[in-house]
Amino acid sequence: MVRVQEHTTARELTHFVGGKHTPGTSGSYGDVYDPNTGEVQARVPLASRAETEAAIADATLAQRDGGEWNPQRRARVLLRFLQLVDKERDSLARLLSSEHGKTIPDALGDIQRGLEVVEFELAAARALVQQAARALDEGDPQAPYLCAMAKRFATDTGYAVADRALQLHGGYGYLSEYGIEKIVRDLRVHQILEGTNEIMRVIVARGLTEALG
Repeated sequence: MVRVQEHTTARELTHFVGGKHTPGTSGSYGDVYDPNTGEVQARVPLASRAETEAAIADATLAQRDGGEWNPQRRARVLLRFLQLVDKERDSLARLLSSEHGKTIPDALGDIQRGLEVVEFELAAARALVQQAARALDEGDPQAPYLCAMAKRFATDTGYAVADRALQLHGGYGYLSEYGIEKIVRDLRVHQILEGTNEIMRVIVARGLTEALG
């Protein structure tokens, strides 16, 4: 439940629409508490009807534009996200502490563990995709088996990495302006397109059975 208040000395947040911070105009605010102290650390403007409709219109345009991005471009965005998280880990740790009540060392540990897992999984996915591509180029009879394995692992890994990125953003991860929720939805689709990952598992199992004789 959001409590509306008339005035407070806490800092005032803004709306974030179309890549820009804009102050609220409704005159109503909700308290944002620091879970470490229980004190009001900020107040968030409650959007008016006009502000809500403007945000919806901008999100609709963003979804349309983002839908034209190919998977390679989205992958580059995700890799850039990892670089930025590593660069801004101290400021992210402070945000996590103020939003979730973690200590700074705990928050830094969460970020570091998340980055390690993401880097490890992406490296493994790249290796499998490169192996499958090489097999196709060389006419390897195991190419279908390797391609199915690479497709299943790469798309499952991509979705898991994007989901962790969304989690790291907290509540902001669901906002269209940050772009993470779009990547999560798109990567979920890739687990279905060009043969569902369940079918990929069948192909891998069949190829393994044939290899073992």
